[in-house]
Order: sequence, then structure tokens, then C-alpha cells
Amino acid sequence: MVKKGILPQVGLSPNLLPLVYASDAINGIILALTNGNVGEKYIIADDNPHDIRVIRKLVLSHIGIKKRFYPIIPKYAGIFGAYVIEKLFSIAKIKPPVKAENIRSIVAGRRLSIEKAKNELNFVPDVKIEEGIRRTIEWYQKENLI
Repeated sequence: MVKKGILPQVGLSPNLLPLVYASDAINGIILALTNGNVGEKYIIADDNPHDIRVIRKLVLSHIGIKKRFYPIIPKYAGIFGAYVIEKLFSIAKIKPPVKAENIRSIVAGRRLSIEKAKNELNFVPDVKIEEGIRRTIEWYQKENLI
């Protein structure tokens, strides 16, 4: 669907997603091991959640797709549709392309605070969304996945 520029929007509200690039995640883990307190939990992500519409625009731009189609799927129809797909694929013993839990996660509109990781671990995410998406797209293209 991405290669064809078809990226649906589930629900009408912004789908906010916290992101973290792999190198920042690894850095956060190392900082937790060296600076963290035993038994504590830290959120390792970038500073602000990103609207799926912005992510979609950046992905399509980096792939070089100009023709775009953004169908809007009602939230509960998207979750139900993913559930049906999941069940049908499981009957056929095939890995489903989408799961209901993925759709629920996307529409949750998560806003997470990384203040604890910043204060206690000195964690600062280095890779901005544009750079992370560019690197990720390059990897996917190198691996012939898109």
C-alpha cells in the first residue's frame, strides 16, 4: 500500500505516535544500565508524539511517491476490519498484514513524557523524525522490502 501511496487514516482525530530511532533506543538502554536506578522504568522516545499524517507525508516524500490516497476509515470499523482480517488469516495459517491491537494502538493518540529519562539518565534523543525516516526508508530499499 505504501508503494502505491495508499495510506489510510483511521479515525478523525490525530493519531499521535511516539517514535524513537534505533540508535537512540540503544543509547537509552545503555544509559538506563549505567545511570538508571534498579527497578525503575524509563520511557525512551523522542520529545513529542508525531501525527501519523506527518509521518505518512515524510515516508511518501522519501520514497518519491507523488500520487497519494488517504481514505478515512472510522475508528471502530478499522478495529473491527483488522479483527476480521486477523481471524481469516489465522484460519488460513497465514500471518495477517494487520492486527486489531495495532489499530487500537495507532488510534490511542499517545502522549508520553520522557522527562524522567532526561533527568535521571541524561537521555537526549539525537535522531529527528525526518532523519530517522530517511535512514529507515534507505534500509527498507536496500533490503528490497519497498
